[in-house]
Amino acid sequence: MNIVFMFPNEPNPRFMKRMKLTCQNGFRTYLIYWNRGVNTPFTLPENVNSFSINLKVRLGERKKKFFLLPLFLFKSLHKLIQIKPDIIHVGLIDMLFVAIIYKSFFNKNVKIVYEIGDLPKFIINKYSGFKELLRKFIISFEKKLTKGIDLLILTSPYFWSEYYGKFMSKDKYLYIANAPTKELFGNFQKKEIKGKIVIGYVGFLRYKKQIFNLIEAIRGYKDDFELFIGGEGPDAEEIRQYIIDTKATDFIKMSGAYNYNEDILGIYAKIDIVYSVYDTTFENVKLALPNKLYEAIVCELPIIVAKNTQLEKFVLDHKIGFSVDDKDMGDLSALLEVIKRDPLVLMEKSEKCSEIKHSNYVEEYNDKLLIRYESLLKV
Repeated sequence: MNIVFMFPNEPNPRFMKRMKLTCQNGFRTYLIYWNRGVNTPFTLPENVNSFSINLKVRLGERKKKFFLLPLFLFKSLHKLIQIKPDIIHVGLIDMLFVAIIYKSFFNKNVKIVYEIGDLPKFIINKYSGFKELLRKFIISFEKKLTKGIDLLILTSPYFWSEYYGKFMSKDKYLYIANAPTKELFGNFQKKEIKGKIVIGYVGFLRYKKQIFNLIEAIRGYKDDFELFIGGEGPDAEEIRQYIIDTKATDFIKMSGAYNYNEDILGIYAKIDIVYSVYDTTFENVKLALPNKLYEAIVCELPIIVAKNTQLEKFVLDHKIGFSVDDKDMGDLSALLEVIKRDPLVLMEKSEKCSEIKHSNYVEEYNDKLLIRYESLLKV
């Protein structure tokens, strides 16, 4: 049984979990990914056969990526023909296009799994003029491509109810929370709060305005709070420059890129509160349940999220964190004042995390995924 995972850049932690699962359950596991020269460190699970297609593209160079896609298509198809996969598991629409080309012209019996970790903003947001025409074309193109898939994996049930459920058969749909592994996070011990309370932004650095709001809110309480930022992303350089220009280096630390498997526990061990506030002008933000939610839960760390989102509903229903207006720095400052006056409120949220953590590891979903993989091979 050959399974190929395809990803348009270095594989993220979610795909690492999928590959580890297949390796441990008898699949010959392969990875084909587009190495764009970002060089984010990662450690593959044992027994994954990895093929890196090296075509350098800097963050933001969308035109260059578009023109390099045919070259990636050619090189990746060559690898697929050599491997002869039974299943191709892809992330994002460009990899789905490659898989459909392979299925259409080289192996009509291959099964395709399409996984969406974050609904692209250009699909769910409405625009005007040429951008809206382009959006409608992409939606139409994706609908045609998804006719050739055998399984759709979504990390938020709201992606299904708001979008994919309108044009796909429900028997192809599987929900898997973007949760961490118990193997990695099961023995995590959060630190005791001593001295300043550390708020942490962990992961892909985007939504810079919400990070700037956090910086300015903490500036007013820097005797009581610090900020730790771990990760890289399209807004990383601008955030670094903002910290320097506004002379905020005395209460902020940045780690830069990190190896998830090797470094993530050390990062969470530095912080007391997780900050996961994104820009709600993007409709996908209102629907997503990001990995930081589940990481915060299993680390027993309170989380701050944006109001008027499904994420807020989850957090408030379970009493595991706080919500703020993503555009109002004053709202965030008011929350810091509440925490400053009564730090025990953090302990209350942490205890609620502890009550639900055992059902929020990815192992809770792995059996369902294995069953679906195996059923695809029987068809």
